[in-house]
Amino acid sequence: MSKKQENKSLKLDKEKQEVFNYILDELKTTTRHVRQICREDKGMPTYQTFYNWLNNHPELFDLYNNARKMQTHIFIDETLEIIDDCTNDVLEGESKFGGLIKTSNTAAVARAELRVKYRHKMAALLNAKGYGPSSTINIKNLDAKNVTESVQKVLSSLGSGSITVDEATKAMSAISAGAEAIYKHETSDALAQLKEENE
Repeated sequence: MSKKQENKSLKLDKEKQEVFNYILDELKTTTRHVRQICREDKGMPTYQTFYNWLNNHPELFDLYNNARKMQTHIFIDETLEIIDDCTNDVLEGESKFGGLIKTSNTAAVARAELRVKYRHKMAALLNAKGYGPSSTINIKNLDAKNVTESVQKVLSSLGSGSITVDEATKAMSAISAGAEAIYKHETSDALAQLKEENE
């Protein structure tokens, strides 16, 4: 075995392993990237050192890849928050006659769309099976009975660029309305059946 191969087979010492595990935990629970964690958090190595660890210890790659894959779910959760946040969508001002006028804040909407697309592209890149292009759909074929699956399909389509933010918003509204209608119908049937049983 060469000296280079021997170096690659050695495990990280306890202190370095703790640092490595900390970085993985941050990846699993936030949307921060390795360079950001190494730059901002106290006691962290340079990002080059972290990637050297991966290069010299191939067994760590699976742990790292798993952490990044788990991070994709946070990216997707954040897209829901961004889409639901309408805080800066409208600008209010005063007309020359003293009345209130409202205009669309196109810059804020465009930035929100960019943030959503970036997160979905990252999710598709890191977790192709869950959020890759194969998950794209025709939004006309959504099933309101399976709300969670339908929402994920909309988000995946948005991330791949096959639908716009406006189309995704309309699809979400359709899912919500459909689910509500199904719930009301099922509740009505249950009440009717209960009434029959008690007569």
